Amino acid sequence: MRCGEAERGRGPARPRRRPGFFVCGVAVALAVATGAIRSQAVPTVTQILGRPTYSAVTVNALPDTALEMYFEYGRQPGQYDASTQPAKVAAHTPAEFTLTGLAADAKYFYRLRYRPSGATGAFLAGAEASFQTQRAIGAPFTFALQGDSHPER
Repeated sequence: MRCGEAERGRGPARPRRRPGFFVCGVAVALAVATGAIRSQAVPTVTQILGRPTYSAVTVNALPDTALEMYFEYGRQPGQYDASTQPAKVAAHTPAEFTLTGLAADAKYFYRLRYRPSGATGAFLAGAEASFQTQRAIGAPFTFALQGDSHPER
């Protein structure tokens, strides 16, 4: 029996009284309340920054669905005064976007803007992230290194 069906063979149809019915009903209600059921799925776009210089950094983006996308960036959170050109990217295909005209030794904020490939509506905004351009030679900095010792071996 599926969620919400009446039991059969016991006279008039009546709601199912087993706990599974209520669990199913609660699961659907939770999914709706938390936004898990949407008319359009939010794509996953893996982003890796590389090739940092004094004036540029490259974002390698890998979407899980075909998208038209670009990146916007600036020196203040939520304020983007520059952007890359939009590009149509096929699903599971990496694309490179170079953020140029950056100041040396400066923190920048950036975010992805995207829409489904072929769409003509507004671009949606991804989450904001940040990076630091190349520091001066000899300037101190801190970095982290993580290893995986594979204890199961």
